[in-house]
Amino acid sequence: MQEVYGIQDEVVPWAALALGGGIARCQDVCGAVTGGSLAVGLSQSLRGLDHDRSRDEAYERARSLYRRFQERFGAVDCRTLTGHDFSAPEGYTRFRQDREARRRCQEYVTFVVESLAEQEQA
Repeated sequence: MQEVYGIQDEVVPWAALALGGGIARCQDVCGAVTGGSLAVGLSQSLRGLDHDRSRDEAYERARSLYRRFQERFGAVDCRTLTGHDFSAPEGYTRFRQDREARRRCQEYVTFVVESLAEQEQA
């Protein structure tokens, strides 16, 4: 996302560190969707608009991302998307061993990045 928005800051990836597994493996909203929403907010800060207008545009863009993701994959929560229960360490271990589930997670990240890049070009 930093490349899409032209942000050169080593701190930004650290801000998203705990998003994996639906926020720290709590399996709520997919970390890719949450991270995408954070990226939308960062991009709005670069536009130089007033706060209210920036917020309204960010809400619309993040809402669009959320809905497109849900439409494409049928869910936005990590537990449904991965098919694994991370509430115990062994559940996360099973996920790490499941190549297909990890491939799907990469697909979710790719979808979010591509969706936001499309929004940026529109």
